Amino acid sequence: MIDTVAPGVARTLDTQGNETLPGALQNSQTIVQLVQPTAAAFVARGSAAIGLDTTGLSTPDALRLAEGQHIAWEATDAVRTAYQNGLLQDSGSGATLRSLDNNGNETLKGSLLTSGLTTTLDNNGASAMTVTGHAAIGLNLTGLSATNGLRMGTGQSIAWESTAVITTGYAATGLTDSNGGTALRQLDSGGNETLAGTVTPTTGLHLPTFSRTQIKGRPSPAIGLVVYDADDDAPAVYTSAGWKLMVLSALP
Repeated sequence: MIDTVAPGVARTLDTQGNETLPGALQNSQTIVQLVQPTAAAFVARGSAAIGLDTTGLSTPDALRLAEGQHIAWEATDAVRTAYQNGLLQDSGSGATLRSLDNNGNETLKGSLLTSGLTTTLDNNGASAMTVTGHAAIGLNLTGLSATNGLRMGTGQSIAWESTAVITTGYAATGLTDSNGGTALRQLDSGGNETLAGTVTPTTGLHLPTFSRTQIKGRPSPAIGLVVYDADDDAPAVYTSAGWKLMVLSALP
């Protein structure tokens, strides 16, 4: 069926229900001008595999909106996405939930799970977040007003290289630096450090200095503890028989 309004200007409807339009003079194939502000410009009902299919249309600009217009993602028009004043915004019930500016910076309102962004994963073989490419800083928290910059669970660790052999983590034994699962250095909650190897200070070993009264007044010192006795001008070591001064002799 062909509707003709002028030579070369016609509309064709084939037996399959497909309509062909020659186009309009206003930079659009179809011009619809509405005068009912409360009605939808286009309503589709029934059943279909796809609501609007532009895959057969030769254009990179599949859908164009005016600034400030939005797309509603459900029937009540509560969840929206719109672009206005340089921001692409997702909103819910009138409240902005997520914004993306023209520089690619994203702002999140936050969630009800005491987190600005909560992601729940179910793939034990995948990374929760992978960052590739080039950057000056991997993760920058200097602009975040929070004293707790990064929080981890007990037993979790930070890997210092790609093979995850060298790690630092916290467990019941304390904060531990490990090499392939072997503890190299441990720091317990009392501030006591345990090393798997030896300490080699480049400028020499400086013993903590205390008075004789302070040394004798130390509660429950560990056997082998060494300090410097300022009153006796000599190192003191705690033994099973109590504190003992080390005997020193002059350098030759």
